[in-house]
Amino acid sequence: MENREIPAAEPEVRSPESGPEEMTSPETERPPSPQEPKAPEEPLQAAPPAPATPSLSPQAAPAAPAKDDYHVEIERLLEKKLWEVYLALPDSLRPRFKATGEQTAAQLRSMLDRSSIKPEKVDGLIRRWLKIIPRVCRFFLRQEAKIKTDEYMELYGKKTGQDEVVL
Repeated sequence: MENREIPAAEPEVRSPESGPEEMTSPETERPPSPQEPKAPEEPLQAAPPAPATPSLSPQAAPAAPAKDDYHVEIERLLEKKLWEVYLALPDSLRPRFKATGEQTAAQLRSMLDRSSIKPEKVDGLIRRWLKIIPRVCRFFLRQEAKIKTDEYMELYGKKTGQDEVVL
């Protein structure tokens, strides 16, 4: 079998003056060299619409969904008194702990919009997140989950206008 090199296509570059329809290649933007014959300029045709696949450029990266005040408050509630625990985690567990904590906060935030919340479900979500911590004392885990559940239910009471939420 014969190995052939396929020349890579040059990426299209947008000029600052052109609109989204006008696409130019790097070859048309540089001045022609004396050895190259000058090609006649042709009007550029409109490019077809871009596919729905995300691009990897930092400018086109979608922004993270905006966090409302309740979401931020839930994240603060979850991270309260756990900074030392987080720093004591092995480097391999930190990203998992953080990602699961953010996922838990998002789930708790979506639960906040419901008409009724079961504290057991909130407690279960928080415990599942805290169980990532290696060699954690089950009493510490239960106590922290209970404290955070109570604070969450208090936040739920404020949001719904209830002075006291029965647990």
